[in-house]
Amino acid sequence: MRKSFYFSTTAKTIAATAFCAIMAACSDTTAPAGARSSAAPHRSVSDDVPTTPAPVAVFVIGDAEASDIGATVNFWGAQWWKNNQMSDTVSHGVAAFKGYATTSSNVCGGTWESRPGNSYDPPATLDADIAVIVTSTVIKDGAAIRGGIKRIVMVHQDGGYGPNPGHSGNGVVTSIVCDGAGSPL
Repeated sequence: MRKSFYFSTTAKTIAATAFCAIMAACSDTTAPAGARSSAAPHRSVSDDVPTTPAPVAVFVIGDAEASDIGATVNFWGAQWWKNNQMSDTVSHGVAAFKGYATTSSNVCGGTWESRPGNSYDPPATLDADIAVIVTSTVIKDGAAIRGGIKRIVMVHQDGGYGPNPGHSGNGVVTSIVCDGAGSPL
């Protein structure tokens, strides 16, 4: 069954701009059309229509927590494991995960990976609106932590984030980028 999502031109422009900034790969000639377009206010996006790339999701929340539009979520911090429950497999050692994915396939049904604690380099600052992965699993195997991407949502973060896990990252879900894929793990 094909799912359609509706994005405003403004949201597509923000997403394309964020993608270009994170990937440092776009110029005026290579930027996705949505980053420069002034098309109609709303447009249907389906599986067979080329679209602006989704924003790159680098933080994670648990799927047993509310992640619908308007929900407040905790995507980063020392207490991430207490604030994010998952509906599927959670390995011992989940407390080592602080909510930042070092890599992500960035699609529903894909996967994300990370490392424990603050042993990686989370961003120093965040944009006001960020993409966040919703996962049903957190599997720790040695220094590797991974999970599946069940949903990707856009979150308007509250400004409290800091790269030290003592500075929690919280925000309100403003839209759903993709939804409905099961865990590939």
